[in-house]
Amino acid sequence: MITLFLLLVSIFYLVYIMLNKFLSSNQPPLPPGPTPLPYIGSIISMLRNKPTFRWIHRMMDEMNTNILCIRVGKVHVIAVSDTEIALEFLKDTNGIFSSRPDTMSAYLTSDGYLNTALAPMGDHWKKMKKILFNEILSGARHKWLLNKRREEYDNIVRYFMCTFAYGCSCVRMSIECKMSSEQMTRV
Repeated sequence: MITLFLLLVSIFYLVYIMLNKFLSSNQPPLPPGPTPLPYIGSIISMLRNKPTFRWIHRMMDEMNTNILCIRVGKVHVIAVSDTEIALEFLKDTNGIFSSRPDTMSAYLTSDGYLNTALAPMGDHWKKMKKILFNEILSGARHKWLLNKRREEYDNIVRYFMCTFAYGCSCVRMSIECKMSSEQMTRV
């Protein structure tokens, strides 16, 4: 039974490698990087070598390159340590490399990409970003909410003062911190 299982796993693995070789011949070559495992990529190496950024720099030094391709799951992550290459990524080819992968979980979590955090880069994302920064996170809105923030801070301080004034010397900080964070979130 175990030998049959191992035989099937090895056959599927060989078919997977053959299909990857066949399908990847049409793609342009990727930068050098560590040899990834099937399905999970280099996740185990990243978890074993903490902090990850030092491991990436060490891999770049070992391979004598300024650009490195690390596969994390099915996504290729490209790390760059040269300023000229980084400028090319950020200026010339920004639209290609800055978009997030289009996944079903991101679509379902964001109710059809209705938020800016999970939406793929495109015209819709640019419009949402413009509205977010010009309307919601603007300096005028920050000034407009200043009095409300001060009022909430005063309420928290008044609550703590009243709690101590009535002889309750022990305050359960977890409840108090949760209450104050909820008040700050409302503002």
